[in-house]
Amino acid sequence: MKKKLIDVYSLDTKISFYPFLKDFRRYTLNAFKNDIIAALSVALLTIPQSIAYSLLANLPIQAGIFSAIFGAIFSGAFGSSRHLIVGPSTGVSILIQTILSNLINTNFSTIALDQKEIITLMLLMKLVFLVGVFQLVFGFFNLGKLLQFVSRPVILGYFAGVGIAIIIN
Repeated sequence: MKKKLIDVYSLDTKISFYPFLKDFRRYTLNAFKNDIIAALSVALLTIPQSIAYSLLANLPIQAGIFSAIFGAIFSGAFGSSRHLIVGPSTGVSILIQTILSNLINTNFSTIALDQKEIITLMLLMKLVFLVGVFQLVFGFFNLGKLLQFVSRPVILGYFAGVGIAIIIN
């Protein structure tokens, strides 16, 4: 008798734009109490960490606070897993800081400091919007599987570069 092979990749091809609705129907008061305790525990760590990373990236403190709050809300509501870990990354902070400081110093070197903060926030909001659009497109076309083709030396090289950038800055 022949065994039927199951294509693992074809099992998760359905995309739901509202994954939280399925869980919301089965949500209980006890689960809500547990989620409140978990949310407070994570917030006590994530908000100061996000503020520190925003300062590391030469961004206003509000950028760290908003990224911690809204990043967790949107990732939790639209994430594909119940066991989701969301938080800032030092590597991303360094890359954003380098890009934004080069843009600001090159194109807006003659303006006042408070105007530089406003322009930085506007550039950051546009960057976050574009990243969100790319993530939606990648999720819609199920392109997350392409990451399995990124080799380990490339990932290690990325983190080594981040480490060097942290030491230099």
